[in-house]
Amino acid sequence: MTWTGKLTLLRRTFDPTATVPAPFDAGLRYPNPWVAVDRESNPWIDHHRRKAARFLDRLQPLTDALAARIAAMTGFPFERPGFPSAAGTVFGRGNADGTGAQLVFRDTAGDERILVEPFIPSMEYPGIYPNGFWVSPDGLHVVYSDANPIHEGDTSLHMVRTDTGAEVGTPLVGASRPSGSWISPDTFVYSLYDVGGRDDGRHVRAAGWTTYVRRLHQDGTVHDERLTEGEREGGNSRYDFVPGPFAGSVVVISYSHIINTPTGIHVVDLTGSGRGYAVQEESEGVLGRVRVGPVEADGTRRLFLLKFDGDRTRSGRILEVGPPPPGESRARLTELIPERPGDVIREFEVIDRGAGRTPALALSVRRNGAEVRVDIVDLKSDDRTPGDAAASAGGGGHVTAGDRWTVDLPGQEMTSATPGVVVEGKFGAITAMTATAGDGRGGVDIEYSSPTIPLRLYRLHNTEDRHAEPQLVVGPTDAQLREAGVPEIDVSLHRVATDDGRTTWLHMLRPAGVAPDEPLPTVETAYPYYDLGPTANFRPQVAVVVDAGIAYVNHQAYGGGADGRGDQPAAKADGRAKALLDLKAGFRYLDGLPGVQGRAGRTLTFASAGGMTAVGALRHATAGFRNAVISRPYVNPLSLEGSSHDVHMDVGDPADRRAGYEASGPLPVEPHRMPENTVWVVGRSDPRIPPHDVRRTAAAFEAAEAEFHGDKLKRPGTLMIEQDSSGHFPGGKEVAVMSGMLIHLSGRHPVTPHEPNRTPLSPATATTTAATAGLAPMARLHEAPSTWAADVKGNSKTHALARQAVNTEIRTTQTHAVAREVGRPARRI
Repeated sequence: MTWTGKLTLLRRTFDPTATVPAPFDAGLRYPNPWVAVDRESNPWIDHHRRKAARFLDRLQPLTDALAARIAAMTGFPFERPGFPSAAGTVFGRGNADGTGAQLVFRDTAGDERILVEPFIPSMEYPGIYPNGFWVSPDGLHVVYSDANPIHEGDTSLHMVRTDTGAEVGTPLVGASRPSGSWISPDTFVYSLYDVGGRDDGRHVRAAGWTTYVRRLHQDGTVHDERLTEGEREGGNSRYDFVPGPFAGSVVVISYSHIINTPTGIHVVDLTGSGRGYAVQEESEGVLGRVRVGPVEADGTRRLFLLKFDGDRTRSGRILEVGPPPPGESRARLTELIPERPGDVIREFEVIDRGAGRTPALALSVRRNGAEVRVDIVDLKSDDRTPGDAAASAGGGGHVTAGDRWTVDLPGQEMTSATPGVVVEGKFGAITAMTATAGDGRGGVDIEYSSPTIPLRLYRLHNTEDRHAEPQLVVGPTDAQLREAGVPEIDVSLHRVATDDGRTTWLHMLRPAGVAPDEPLPTVETAYPYYDLGPTANFRPQVAVVVDAGIAYVNHQAYGGGADGRGDQPAAKADGRAKALLDLKAGFRYLDGLPGVQGRAGRTLTFASAGGMTAVGALRHATAGFRNAVISRPYVNPLSLEGSSHDVHMDVGDPADRRAGYEASGPLPVEPHRMPENTVWVVGRSDPRIPPHDVRRTAAAFEAAEAEFHGDKLKRPGTLMIEQDSSGHFPGGKEVAVMSGMLIHLSGRHPVTPHEPNRTPLSPATATTTAATAGLAPMARLHEAPSTWAADVKGNSKTHALARQAVNTEIRTTQTHAVAREVGRPARRI
């Protein structure tokens, strides 16, 4: 049996009548012609499974070696910053590969007790710390969550005693992705995603995010009750909490996504005395973070707000929050630390310097997406005057910012390749930070990592001495990293001008000691979502790729918050367009830069939410790169599954919703030249990215490629890899496979030529029938299914004319959508 071309195979899975409804627009439907690839066994996926198995078999010597190296790199133990209390400190620890995870209590004498092992909390985003646990102020109790590490289900919420490890009360089953805060030793406020249907004693609840108050009684029993005050009506708000500024109060923080969406902040009085007030509303479109100071002598606490409301970059400023003036309902805000353009304050903590002393602030600052540092800010206090309405808790005076200095934090050095750009911090990420007592004058625990440095815990014991150096407590030294095979790298920072007058940033990682003008192939990535950018924390994939003689480039595309959070509230279609412009500007810059191979040696890699950027690049920028490896990508805002719609579209804006729908990967794609290799990787147990969405998208782009080149294309093309043993976050073996693929595609590890289209198919797959004799014409977006290119069994001339007419309309519609995204007039094709 001879292989007769891609179209023959694709025709067997194409259904011109299949449609999918728009998630937020009743009656609006879009084409879904590749729905047949959802079936567990179908001609298209069966072919790709065989093709992937043959190719990965040839690559196995490399991937096995990489798996062993990655295991060595990720075998270092880590300890996360501790959360202190009166009785001791609670913290998480484990190994960099995710094994050995424990939740540990260390008392004031230094004795430890393992509270939970393995500790696998239920989290919406694992990079947020604390990771699913909360210690009471007296240190006697800890609340923690538990979940399945693969499918993220089987969730529960527990409370245990730190002195015995004994469970308190009955675990709450079905407590998905909780957040919470103790506001006193006997009161815990929390929120979780409730699947609905459970009776709380008053009514049967609907699915959604709900808040509760848990009260711990002296006899050891617990009682939970709903807390509706502070909840937002409708919408999809999540909630977080910190203790309030006066006894019996809590600060309720609401947002539509856990990381970087507009924030509602309300002080809620749980005593019923009516002293609560609003700080800001979600509808104002402003991001915010809240921290509370130590308890003062009168029982009140200062409340501090990190607010991203600057007119330009929204890089963040710190304010003190006071109760409303008489007759008003909104908090009074006093600025302490103004915004510094370029200095993005990621997080902050309040440092307790002891009884009767003014606290200090620790700021986690990031520039250009991956240059990080920690600043300490002294606060000065005037005399506290009871009754001063401007005071944060109604019982004291103001504080003002004093001296500010930068902690001398060890880490990965970075040099600037752009004249006039000065690097002040280290390359990497401050992944967590907590305030401690230190040596009695206030300290801070700092967790740092970089793509080639696993988690390190640094401890600064004295925040009053600006010459004090943080000490490495847990984590590998440079010598230990070299011994484990982690390479030494050189990092350079590049500022790039875009076509629309903005600037974007690139971080280039090269093997240390390689001449800067030696042309290396590049693996390049972008992640313009969640105010994260391409993650600059430890990534063994980056380490082994760079060690293979490849330059790794992080594009800080619009949406990643490299210069501030001003790009977060923007329309999502506009954000996608700007991110694509940034990517193209980066390509052009690198094409003219000595030391890299340009387009001929460029392989792109995307993951998770970056899948939408991958779809945009595959549609509109394929002239700029040779290969693409796309892992577990979110590609389909038309999907009714998942919870990422508000990340990729403004669900309240019909025009932005429509633009999000039209950017979906599984829609028919206009025929055009694709990269030489496009590798799609899915996790079959991934609870966040439906594998069938990725299959449909891969089929759509493969069909576009086949239409462009003709039925007898004889060159590398699409490859679909399904990984079974992990969910959304791949394990060491899965990372080794993707790393091996990147190294191979970059020309650093040749194997048998990859020419899958010459591989014979089984007779059942290759046989054509009357029903699949022609590729059904692409469906029109706005007509009922019955009017879409009706007679696929008709003669070839009728079929060709129908396809031409329908494709013309599809291309016109897509051109208008693209024009909205890239800011140029639409034209008919």
